[in-house]
Amino acid sequence: MASDALANGICRSSGVWQMCAAATMLHDEETILDKAFIPVIAAMLLYIPAITEVKGGVPKEPLIAWLGVHSVLATLAESGKVNKWVCPGLFLFNGLQVYFAPEHTFKLYGGPALSAEAVHVTRVLGTAMLCTGAYLSALAHGDGA
Repeated sequence: MASDALANGICRSSGVWQMCAAATMLHDEETILDKAFIPVIAAMLLYIPAITEVKGGVPKEPLIAWLGVHSVLATLAESGKVNKWVCPGLFLFNGLQVYFAPEHTFKLYGGPALSAEAVHVTRVLGTAMLCTGAYLSALAHGDGA
């Protein structure tokens, strides 16, 4: 079966978000909630080209806007001005959206219709976000790892 370019880009993106999850979980439990936006920014720097530079990919502008929002949140979080639940909440919300409504998510960002393969790999991406959000939620709640 031939794979489409966007599905391949989403598959690479899924790997990026899995690395983000691993980086988050390897970080010091005491400080990760203040620094959790940093792995997100690193992931987005790899994620954006993976799904925007393929033929028929997603426009860069909405994703670059999200990158800017996360950069501001990273700066504010490190200085203690962001509630500890913001980053886990963003991971959980985005993970739920990507997992349960992949077609709608891509449409929201101006992307094309997804093939069946692209839907499946998008759900893997959402799962990585959900796992990271669950981990950060446990830390924010004070349960530890």
